[in-house]
Amino acid sequence: MWRRGKFLPLALGVVAAALGLVVGLAVAGGGGVSQSDYDTVKEQVTALQQKSAEQQKVTTLVGAQPVPSPTPRPTPTPPPAGFTPAPAPPAPSPPSSFYEPFSLYVYADTVTSAAGETPFNVDATGPTKYPFCVLTSVFKRGMHAVWRFEVIDIGSGTRLTDKEIETAVLRLPSGEEIKGRFGRHGSTADSPWFWTAAWNIPLDYPLGLLDWQILVTTKDGKKGRVNALTVSIPERGVETRMQIAE
Repeated sequence: MWRRGKFLPLALGVVAAALGLVVGLAVAGGGGVSQSDYDTVKEQVTALQQKSAEQQKVTTLVGAQPVPSPTPRPTPTPPPAGFTPAPAPPAPSPPSSFYEPFSLYVYADTVTSAAGETPFNVDATGPTKYPFCVLTSVFKRGMHAVWRFEVIDIGSGTRLTDKEIETAVLRLPSGEEIKGRFGRHGSTADSPWFWTAAWNIPLDYPLGLLDWQILVTTKDGKKGRVNALTVSIPERGVETRMQIAE
């Protein structure tokens, strides 16, 4: 069976040869070729040339295979007559405390520090040899844990320094309070300024979660606080609160 891609060039050659034969016979016989015969053969050659050009534009997929139709999903069994499905549970809503107004916004995170900062000489372990200021919520006994935080006056939209703040303390679960300090962190002119509080984790401190708070009071009586964001999904092993792991 002839394939279209092979047939068109062959047909084109045959018609072109016929056109040449008509002209050749006319020359050999000394007679003229009628214009109508010549035009007919020429039109056939032109038509085949166009078809051949179109055929060359067709791209053949090599190795393409038909894909079987997917198995249709089974039709769900309709519920019995008179059946009323249970209503979907209502979406959870934030507690009322979520909407409690604040005059101060406090942002905080926890980072590692170097072994020289703690009397226990326990350093952070990580992928680099410079384990300073690495964001983490997992610490081990003997480490020097650091809280970094900023305080923003919601009314003015400005960050507050030790000139505006009366007290800024980190409160641990034991009730111990550690005074926060404000200052520049870095040795260059563009180094950031923020508050810090640090704690040397005792070598005998109980393992497990550590719930902390930062409490701030300004000189004009405004108050703010921040707790560690808590995402706890025990069945999936998810826990974002600070942990003393070893």
